[in-house]
Formats: sequence, structure tokens, C-alpha cells
Amino acid sequence: MIPEGVTFYGGSRVAEDAWRLAEVAHAGQKYGRSPYMKHVCDVVRVARVQFPEDEELHIASILHDTIEQTVVTEADLHAHFGDGVAKLVWAVTPGPGENRTGRNAETYRRIREVGVRAVKLRLCDRIANVEACWETRDRRLFMYRDEHGALRENLWSWSTFDSGTAALWDRLDKLFGWRKGEKRT
Repeated sequence: MIPEGVTFYGGSRVAEDAWRLAEVAHAGQKYGRSPYMKHVCDVVRVARVQFPEDEELHIASILHDTIEQTVVTEADLHAHFGDGVAKLVWAVTPGPGENRTGRNAETYRRIREVGVRAVKLRLCDRIANVEACWETRDRRLFMYRDEHGALRENLWSWSTFDSGTAALWDRLDKLFGWRKGEKRT
């Protein structure tokens, strides 16, 4: 359900529409101690730098947590931003499961189903998460580090990547102190 007060312009202003929706939907939410939109901005920044021509990925990065964290539904995203954006956001939205490991397994399945662009979105989000943890000394860093092997196992070897996606994997590995090609359990 689209939050009250959101007006869509359509056309070439799709990213502005997405940003306005995210601002209203995430209003009052926090990411750590910061307003939630700082996290959204961090994810968008990673996506835009690495994939400057992929507007659909940029829009999905703005909306990447709306299904999980707000009243916005996949159907809402489909109606206002199209099938591509809706599928990308749905893919990275945690799936059902009894615990975090189970939810992650379902999410990895969705990401593989949607394709390599969903891998890109997951990596942009995870990089923003990990960099924020380093910046604020957030203990979730240890959780992300512990999950990194499963993330790689489920998504890295699954497909061939362009140089931009490879650069995201390298960046994330370096944040955890991994060297290229090193496997850790």
C-alpha cells in the first residue's frame, strides 16, 4: 500500500518518484542512529558509481528495503515502477524462514531466479551495510562477516559477471580482509 501523500510524476522523473516514495515510506525509521534514508543514499551511491548507466538498478536501489521495512508491496512497485524494478526489490527482500539462515537461503534462491542484476543489488546493499558498520563500529559487522562465505557460495559462482560486479565482490572481500581467490569457511 502506497503511503498517503505520495504523488507520482511518471515519465522521466521515475527516480524522483522512487525517492519520494522511499522518503515517505521510511519516514521516522532509523538505520543505526541515522535516518533510514542515509542507508538508502549509501546503497544508491554504490550502484550509481559501479553501474552508471543502469537506471532500473538505481531505482531498485532506492526502493530496495521498501517491501521488507514498510507497507509498500511488490504489487505497488510493479504498478508504479514496472516489472523489472519490482522483481529486483522482491529478490533482495528476505524470504520466509525460521531464522536468519533460513531467510537468507530463500533470499539467495530468489536472487538467482531473478538474475545477475539482483546479485548486483544485493552486493550494493551489503557493501553499504558493511561500510556503515565499520564507520560506526556496529556489531552487525560480525554477523555480516560470518555470512560472507554463504553469500559467496550462493551467489558468486552462480553466474559469470561483468567487471562492475567483479569489482563489487572485490570491494566486499577487502572490507572483510579477504584476498582475491581466498576461500574461508
